[in-house]
Amino acid sequence: MSHTLKFDGAVKGGRFIPEDSQRFKKALMSREGKASQLTLGPIPRGRSDPQLRFYWGVLIDACRLATGAEPDDFHEEFKEKVLRPFLERRTWKALPNGKHLLGRPSTGALSLDEMTTYIGLCRDYAYGEWDVEVEDIDHVSMR
Repeated sequence: MSHTLKFDGAVKGGRFIPEDSQRFKKALMSREGKASQLTLGPIPRGRSDPQLRFYWGVLIDACRLATGAEPDDFHEEFKEKVLRPFLERRTWKALPNGKHLLGRPSTGALSLDEMTTYIGLCRDYAYGEWDVEVEDIDHVSMR
């Protein structure tokens, strides 16, 4: 079974310095003598902890308080009714068979800006569906 490992680090003096040098060295040793590929690029800025705290602690909790339903129920509904259409608007590369791949919707692949947009769309949805008003996320520090 083959798998890909990702390592964060920095380039200094023309060398890659991994944050976890022991793990990096161990991974290199495991690939000894095998064809491998190295990809180098900026570390993507995904959704942040403050965004997740706002999503669960403010938005989802406000919906729960207003309706009495379980937090996971709102999360699942947001994923199906808001996140899936949001992700489908992205440009997806076609697979060799011509089909497009869109698995189970997840916020894990969203960038910082995309997560902010998604939370705004969820706010709008919550207001339209359950008359739940939630403060704007713009005041929340995202880093």
